[in-house]
Amino acid sequence: MILPSKEDYPDYYEVIQEPIDLTIIKERMDSNKYPTHQAMVADLRLMFNNARRYNEEDSQVYRDADTLDRVVKKRLKSLGPYASCPQGIPRSPGIRSSQDLASPYGNLATISQHSGPTTSPLQRLMYEVFQAVREYRDPMGRQLSTPFLRLPSKAELPTYYEFIKRPIEMQEIAKFLLQGGYTEFEEFMSDIFLMFDNACAFNEPDSQIYRDTLVLHQVALAKRNMLLSAAFSSGTVIPGMSPSNAPDIVPGVRRLLTSLHNAMLTACDTDGRGLVDSLIAGDGTETSVTSATAARLAALHRSVAAGAYKRLDCLQSDWLEVLRRARVGEEEECMAALSEIDAKSNLPTPQQRQDAAELARRWIRLRDSMCRRAPSGSILNAQSSMAGESSGSESGSSGTPGMSLPTGWHIVSTAMSYTEAVLERDLKDEATQHEPMVFSDDGEEKLPPLEEGESELQSVESKGKTFRVGDYVYIEPLRQDVTQYHIGRITRISETFVKSKEGAESSNKVAETTEVKVRCAMYMRPSEAKPSRRRRLLAAEVFRTAAGEVVPPSKLSGHCLVMHIPHFIRSRPKNIEERDVYVCESQYSITSNLFAKIRRWGAPTPSGIELEDRQLPFVPTRLPPSEPLESALEQVNTNSFSCMAFPLPRHPQVSLASLLINEAFACS
Repeated sequence: MILPSKEDYPDYYEVIQEPIDLTIIKERMDSNKYPTHQAMVADLRLMFNNARRYNEEDSQVYRDADTLDRVVKKRLKSLGPYASCPQGIPRSPGIRSSQDLASPYGNLATISQHSGPTTSPLQRLMYEVFQAVREYRDPMGRQLSTPFLRLPSKAELPTYYEFIKRPIEMQEIAKFLLQGGYTEFEEFMSDIFLMFDNACAFNEPDSQIYRDTLVLHQVALAKRNMLLSAAFSSGTVIPGMSPSNAPDIVPGVRRLLTSLHNAMLTACDTDGRGLVDSLIAGDGTETSVTSATAARLAALHRSVAAGAYKRLDCLQSDWLEVLRRARVGEEEECMAALSEIDAKSNLPTPQQRQDAAELARRWIRLRDSMCRRAPSGSILNAQSSMAGESSGSESGSSGTPGMSLPTGWHIVSTAMSYTEAVLERDLKDEATQHEPMVFSDDGEEKLPPLEEGESELQSVESKGKTFRVGDYVYIEPLRQDVTQYHIGRITRISETFVKSKEGAESSNKVAETTEVKVRCAMYMRPSEAKPSRRRRLLAAEVFRTAAGEVVPPSKLSGHCLVMHIPHFIRSRPKNIEERDVYVCESQYSITSNLFAKIRRWGAPTPSGIELEDRQLPFVPTRLPPSEPLESALEQVNTNSFSCMAFPLPRHPQVSLASLLINEAFACS
């Protein structure tokens, strides 16, 4: 790693306050400027952090920095615990700030490795939570805490400090922890949760950092609840953890409901596509009217964020009602009062019906996973005026990152009676009562029969290049309003013999000429298909269509490659430039102006293209929508639809007995 030049990258030196590269580190090593190897490690980590801070998360430089960081950590671990900096040896002035950057985390490591009389049990517990958050990595090996280590400066992101009233970062928490500033465990946890709340408040729900925040929030909750449960079950008295710090069911239930709601908003299919995206985007073009489903999701999200839900059964009922309406559409009297355009935008598309059904299944699985179905056991009535849900203790269970309740606790609610089997029965009944919309133009263009005198060719030469049937190609613009090359797949190359008389007045000689035509199945760029502004597009995404074009060979400009997203995730092409590789996930119906996820690809890999398996599945980048979810609520006349204000009104309990059952605590 070598620093970029100031002439080529002046902004690098504005963003990075302490530039450093391997040549600087080597010079310091050769000059014996490192008093200990910890000082050198601090500079290496500073270099990695600089690379991650300046470069995009999906860039090669960012991934290389992560890889090298893991190599250094693995090597240090193999050397065993290392001693702290010897007293009396002065630090080099040239590396002071880099050591200071790493010092809170380096000193924190000594708390767990060398617990001494100055390290309190409370401090060790807080350190365990801090480390669980800081060191957590996703299945791809990505460290999720990197954006939280240090906040951007006011000069870099002034809007953050205008919006967030109490900014806080992990380095600040680490310093305060080392200085003994936290005397209560919940005071420390409040700062951790404040950091996550700030991130969720500032970032959009469909952004990567928002999703990472939810994961880290669940990691912190799981670790906190595991430690609290272990401490109180052992009967150990820890100063700073008074009985009021015992697992509190009311906030536990609220956090569980929030986690469950957020998990639904960020649920993805196997290709990384958000299942809620089609409900928000409307699956239409940018001219489509915002649907009532998008507005309902926006209203529901606001209510959950405001803490309006205190019962699992209430949140479940509202989520499932939103999804049911997304599948079956609005009531007939409501649709009759809408304009033709509004009515069309509120008809469920095939993709929306599929996604809404899958989201309902996800709700039940997530609910059962997070709430842990209670085993058979006795019921013990107790007061629970706020939570509105039952809680219990389950011995021998272990916490998971998705848990929002203390380890060993579970929720007992009437919501749990709605199982996946009941849902599947309801979905089957829906399918018989509501006929799904059918795409009339799925797949590529169907080839017409050859004309008289027309014969097929396997390849054609143009501009010094050979184009074959099955190749993906760039096509010169065919219309004046198009500025980019079209993208198509050659489905047929044909040759037609044309007879013409030369000098008809003086001779009866007949000449034969050939006309070569190239037929292409067309793939549209987003600028051509114009999807909804709330759609989260893939980088380099194109859409398959049923349209075809016949062009002369002179219009072919070069080769490219379109890959179906499952193939793109598992494989990568070896012999074509990355800029010429496109990803396709959806079919665009030109007749209905709708998009649908492709189920069957069918097109073979072009001859001459070599694919190799990726060592790790690639996670494709999805671009943030140009219009946030919150705007959906402002774009819909909520008076025209029912079920638009959340929480939805409930029927009063019919008996005191049923109320007591709903409000009971359980223990096993």
